[in-house]
Amino acid sequence: MSLDLWELIMLIAVLFVGGYFLEKGLRKWLNIGKSNKRFANKKHEWAVLITGAAALVVFLFMNGIFRTNNVNINPGNLILLIPVVMMSVEAFMQWKYHENPREYLITLIFLGIFIVFAVTFMAIFGIRYN
Repeated sequence: MSLDLWELIMLIAVLFVGGYFLEKGLRKWLNIGKSNKRFANKKHEWAVLITGAAALVVFLFMNGIFRTNNVNINPGNLILLIPVVMMSVEAFMQWKYHENPREYLITLIFLGIFIVFAVTFMAIFGIRYN
């Protein structure tokens, strides 16, 4: 199964629009107001930045290992693992420091949705993640 460019663009657009309305619905259902701040405090900001930088370094390092050595592990693991770690750190920092401590629920719900979609996408298009 393959997608042409326009099908891929439409799929991404549907996911973004669906995510927008899902977030609005979840905020209403869980009674969580929209926050004006992206980060709760400097610790939150630095934790997200350090996690992102470490994820980038690990991905580039592992990608180099996979290309130069005949390693029997697929980098598809990192494609799934890095966003999961980053969103988990984000959820923890929201739970610990955010002005609305239930904000982390939205992040965890979207983390679960991401995992389901990523594993489904990898299975459909034959990307190994074992």
